[in-house]
Amino acid sequence: MRLLAGAGRLPIPRWYRNLTAHLMPERLRASFGLPLGDEERRSALRALRLIRRVYPVLPTRLRYVAPYHEALGRLCGRSRPDLMTRSLNRLWMGRECMDD
Repeated sequence: MRLLAGAGRLPIPRWYRNLTAHLMPERLRASFGLPLGDEERRSALRALRLIRRVYPVLPTRLRYVAPYHEALGRLCGRSRPDLMTRSLNRLWMGRECMDD
């Protein structure tokens, strides 16, 4: 299942997989082979409760993925992402820049 494989740097947490399955329409969930039994649904609902409390207080750098910050930088005229964005891109995508 490559949909939730990430860049291979960090394993995708089970709660994230469960949350993704919970938010998908049934037809897509079935097509991707994502289970959503009682245990997965409870895990997804716990994650949603926590995210709703934590997300609003997170710094902007953590609220949005690094490719978003890279795109914002390009819109502001920067030709290269800053060090923090490159580091987070490496974590999210396995490479420093979207155009690598």
